[in-house]
Amino acid sequence: MVFFTLLMNTSQSFGQTVLGMVVDQNQEILVGASLYWSGTNIGATTNAEGYFKIDRIESTVYLVVSYVGYQADTIEIEPEDSEILIILALGADFEEVQITETQRDNFVSTIQTVNVETIGSGELKKAACCNLSESFETNGSVNVTYSDAVTGAKEIEMLGLRGIYSQMMLENRPMMRGLGYTFGMEYIPGTWVERISVAKGASNVVNGYEGIAGNINIELIKPFEGERVFVNGYANHVGRSELNVHLNKKLKNNWSIGTLLHGNLFQGEVDHNEDLFLDIPKKANLNGLFRAFYRGENIRGQINLQALTSQNNGGQIGYEDDTENLYGFELLTDRVEVFTKMGYIGFASPFKSLGWISNATWHRNDGFFGKNEYDAVQKSFYTNLIFQDILGTSDHNYKLGASYVYDDYVEDFAGDNYDLTESVVGVFGEYSYVHPESPTSKRGFGVIAGLRADYHNLFGLFVVPRLSAKYNFNENTVVRFNAGRGIRTARVLAENISVLTSSRSIEMTETLQPEDAWNTGLNFATNLVIFAKELSISADLYTTQFTNQVVMDRDTDEDKVLFYNLDGRSFSNNFLISAIYGIYHRTELKLAYKYNDVRVTYNGNLEQMPLVAKHRGLVTLGYTTKDKSWKIHTTLQLVGPQRLPTMTHENHSLEGHGSLADYHKTGITPSFATLSGQITKIYKKWEFYLGGENLTNYMQHSAIIGASDPFDANPGIPAFDASQVFAPIMGAMVYGGFRFTLE
Repeated sequence: MVFFTLLMNTSQSFGQTVLGMVVDQNQEILVGASLYWSGTNIGATTNAEGYFKIDRIESTVYLVVSYVGYQADTIEIEPEDSEILIILALGADFEEVQITETQRDNFVSTIQTVNVETIGSGELKKAACCNLSESFETNGSVNVTYSDAVTGAKEIEMLGLRGIYSQMMLENRPMMRGLGYTFGMEYIPGTWVERISVAKGASNVVNGYEGIAGNINIELIKPFEGERVFVNGYANHVGRSELNVHLNKKLKNNWSIGTLLHGNLFQGEVDHNEDLFLDIPKKANLNGLFRAFYRGENIRGQINLQALTSQNNGGQIGYEDDTENLYGFELLTDRVEVFTKMGYIGFASPFKSLGWISNATWHRNDGFFGKNEYDAVQKSFYTNLIFQDILGTSDHNYKLGASYVYDDYVEDFAGDNYDLTESVVGVFGEYSYVHPESPTSKRGFGVIAGLRADYHNLFGLFVVPRLSAKYNFNENTVVRFNAGRGIRTARVLAENISVLTSSRSIEMTETLQPEDAWNTGLNFATNLVIFAKELSISADLYTTQFTNQVVMDRDTDEDKVLFYNLDGRSFSNNFLISAIYGIYHRTELKLAYKYNDVRVTYNGNLEQMPLVAKHRGLVTLGYTTKDKSWKIHTTLQLVGPQRLPTMTHENHSLEGHGSLADYHKTGITPSFATLSGQITKIYKKWEFYLGGENLTNYMQHSAIIGASDPFDANPGIPAFDASQVFAPIMGAMVYGGFRFTLE
């Protein structure tokens, strides 16, 4: 249903063409929306920026607008209407019958040129989702793993590669870089998130030269869209508690403001495997974000201020009272961030715009790992200027821009200095083309080609080309191809915190060069109707080939962690197939299978990367009652065997079924499954939920090598190492909470 058609510009004379944009009720652009004159085959589709251009005809003034997942409608175009904004809504109301058609909470677009999977706020509510690291529990594309058994830090995995190879974006500006990588997943509470867009492969050049495996963009709640008041409380049975409060207000003169607040606390002592190390580190966190938006006719902008302070403590129980003999971990973090976005849309043409993004960050870590002190400060600045317009018609769109990135690191660990200053200036250009053959067949071809050049103060010139292309057999079936280069510089300590939770020495055998890789991928996605129910299928095939990689070698020497530049081959081959099907009334089933073949050359030998599962599976089942007052959701995750780092020393203190030493006899971990579930009751302005995680109660009982001797007083056993985590350390956990909304 078309809510309304807003006149953007009035021409004094009759126009021969109609220019415009199609968006949804949240002002989000609809790429690939179809438009055609009623009763004809003369039509157009919106391009990558949501714009269209269509020639007028004499036979009719009625324009039909449609988009998959939205109700199609017909609008009348008056003679004086030359530039228009069309807003589509997700449902339709009739006097006798109500027909509602909505997009799923998790779907792969069949319209966009880039392979993008969207995770909506409804999907995030199907699990506890206390922060970003728990936002992917029901997703097959992105997996979350623990880095070690001491700090509780988590990281993502996509296309078989660690999270450092996926560019994390917060509203289209880079985040979780440098020192922020370690616990960056915890800096974004789940309730703050409106949606997550997962773009696979090296897809565009606008956001920088990083993002080898893809980029993940997080959109937060906007004050002009969010509830006036929102409160969320959470607690689990081991003592973790959280509180989230959102306050939004629309002001006069096109202004709106919002405040997002978050706090969490866990001070319990949990040691299920009785190794005298805390299974879950103690945490205390306060986090706040203030947002101010201006949405004028020609200028739109926002300014955001985020500040947080957190404390993480772990290690042996009682270490606070005996730091000489007991191993402890502590990290105090303070972070302040200011980011702005400005856009000018007051040009004569609605297709032309100018945007500016900037971000300034100050981040401090202060703590220790055992007897090794760790202190670090990062000061960063990022800015990106983007101009976009069309070339002749709205089928052809281009972007030009320039960016600058500055990072200053002062970092010390165990008396060693890792200071670094990086300064990078870059320019880029990107061209996109989207055009269907006809509005009736919906066949069409699209391409996005981009090139950027960046000059790095330490490593010189980076040139990054990227290409994405698609062919639509119809509006519900698409095949995509993308290829591109990605480059990044490594921060060894912040990005590999697991090596600090060990008594191994850290050794860089040479000057580390930027990591450099080419990513190529294919995607096929289709939406079918089987037995009157929609079936969505998506299949991905990607390969990433490194020309250089900073190799973290834990195989060559058990007493050291070696870092060096790649000498040989390193690659990741990834295959993913997923399907979503409404098997019964308001009952939805999701299946996913992923295969990872990830290999790296270690000291001349091409080996499987340690602690990466070759096979992963996902099964989710959800049910919603007819009145939508009850929701039930379950998730089963299947994880296949993983290679352990080479260990030759014998450790009899760890012998026994289910111990690390037992698995090191074969060098392979066992397969396992975890089950989670949640039930939600909705009553007026309230939601109450009760759930459980790891209900199969599968645990890695022996997670730390040398736990009885973390300071290596006895040279007869292997070095202390808490980094070999392949499965949950915490057993079954029950949680509950509430959500209160005041519109």
